[in-house]
Amino acid sequence: MTKRLPLVRSDRRLPRVAVRRSGIATLAIIAGFTMFGGVSAFSQTVTGLTCVPQTVIAPGTATCTVTISQNASPGFYVNILSANGDAATPTSISIPTGSPTGTFTVTVGNIANDEQSDIAAYINLSTQIFQLAMTSQLQATGVTCAASSLAAGQSTTCTVTINKVSGSASTINLSSSTPYLTVPSTVTIPAGAVTGNFTVSASAVPSYQSATITAQWNATVTSTVTTVIGLGATATGKLIVGGVTDAADNWSTNTCSPGSWRTVSGGGFTSLPAQSSSPTTTLGGVQVTVNGTAAPLTFASPSMITFQCPVLAAGTPLQVVIVASGGSGSVPIQSEIAASPSIFVVDSARDDQGLVLLANTGTLAMPQTPGVASAPANKGGYVSIFATGLGDFSGSNPAMATNSVRVWIGGFAVTPSFVGAAQATNGVFQVIAQIPATVQSGIAVPLYLELDLSSGAVLPSNQVMIAVN
Repeated sequence: MTKRLPLVRSDRRLPRVAVRRSGIATLAIIAGFTMFGGVSAFSQTVTGLTCVPQTVIAPGTATCTVTISQNASPGFYVNILSANGDAATPTSISIPTGSPTGTFTVTVGNIANDEQSDIAAYINLSTQIFQLAMTSQLQATGVTCAASSLAAGQSTTCTVTINKVSGSASTINLSSSTPYLTVPSTVTIPAGAVTGNFTVSASAVPSYQSATITAQWNATVTSTVTTVIGLGATATGKLIVGGVTDAADNWSTNTCSPGSWRTVSGGGFTSLPAQSSSPTTTLGGVQVTVNGTAAPLTFASPSMITFQCPVLAAGTPLQVVIVASGGSGSVPIQSEIAASPSIFVVDSARDDQGLVLLANTGTLAMPQTPGVASAPANKGGYVSIFATGLGDFSGSNPAMATNSVRVWIGGFAVTPSFVGAAQATNGVFQVIAQIPATVQSGIAVPLYLELDLSSGAVLPSNQVMIAVN
């Protein structure tokens, strides 16, 4: 997954319009202006931007029209930007000579969740922004199982998830990659629900192997999701170590930073049900050692473990090992780095929604959602942003961040009023910042952090979205 950053920062100067430079035009530019038929190119401004339709049902397109203040000179261009990579636009468009308007196409691919993007057209420090809504179609977004490995004769419950509530029952086709794992041919998700459960069972296998469960929904948008279960002679089978992600934003990584949290995926870690806890060095009979020292754990299941990185100097080589009843396995983490700023996201299904709360409440700064304590933030109000990987702490009661942090909200830089420990020793930072009055309201206002290191390096975090009134 690639980190996405806002493309427009409204406190920065925007580049001037690109003009084809040849012959007389070049001489005019050197003289300080470009004149075609008495119209200065640098006197042009963008006066309008509209897109039709305003809401794109993905996958789909919208046609946008840019209006400029005067009829275009030959070779006149307007710059185009999209704040969301799921809404693809050209970087610039040519306005036909003698015309005050030009058009371009926004292309939206398949998306799993409803989204929004600010589309910007700009020249000569003038900008027009259009809010384009993108609506996802019903599709399967995940399949998970309670156990990551099964012995002969054992069974487990698996769950298929779709991205939004349907007004009618949805039938999902199921299949297994091996005859040693039996799955039903279909599972039904009831009307008004987003999940459906089914049971799989294992038979004896000649040797340890993996089985892939595939769930496919042939709706308007055909979607296919998979999960893997290990099959072996014992309940834990063979300990398998897969990938590593940052526990805050779910992005792949092979490094640690002081106090940050990492999640290791795999199989056969434990035969016990999933367990979560305040930090402890043994959970579900599993330990994670870093350079021989047991690391704090907060979650352990047959297929997933979350542990805390140690506070060590940048560049320190790391040897991370999972120690479980089914054996041990090396984790592909190579070294310690100074920082790896990451804002927590609500969950993997909503990886754009940040764990950002209104002031000191438990209410998420997001559109009001049934079953979730949520409400848009108000301009001028404060939000609490929860992050990890911002480096080390100093002092106590409360411990404060050693590194300098900036918050970018809707394209505006904000100096936070507090950057410190959310709780003692848990490695989680709380960043308190005020929503600028100049931020444009919306259901998906981009927010991210920038971290200044003593070396002079500037590290951005992942970008999340919040709702702002």
